[in-house]
Amino acid sequence: MARKIESERRNAGGLEGLLDSAAIVLLAVGIIGTVASLVWLKLYGILPALSILINTILVWLLLRSIAEIIRLLKKQAGLPYAGDISYPDATVAYTCSECGAMLHSESRCDSCGANIETD
Repeated sequence: MARKIESERRNAGGLEGLLDSAAIVLLAVGIIGTVASLVWLKLYGILPALSILINTILVWLLLRSIAEIIRLLKKQAGLPYAGDISYPDATVAYTCSECGAMLHSESRCDSCGANIETD
């Protein structure tokens, strides 16, 4: 009879991590563009600066949302994913004490077939 072992897993990389990085870079470039537009065009730069800022925030939200969807789909499929899903930081994953595989069932290990003890 096997028992489940609690462990926390973090993975780096993947498309979701790249989307997060691109979102941050684009947000920084948009803020710099907004400030540059205000400095260069002064009063006439208010509308272009506002447009740049709104578009930057919308693209940032879109990229972050796509990355979040990828993470949720990977989590649902039991695959490792990069970054954090937007809920409390720590996630608990259970592994089989016999083979070390991640458990998807409360009663039986999908990998080695061992029965899992209930607490």
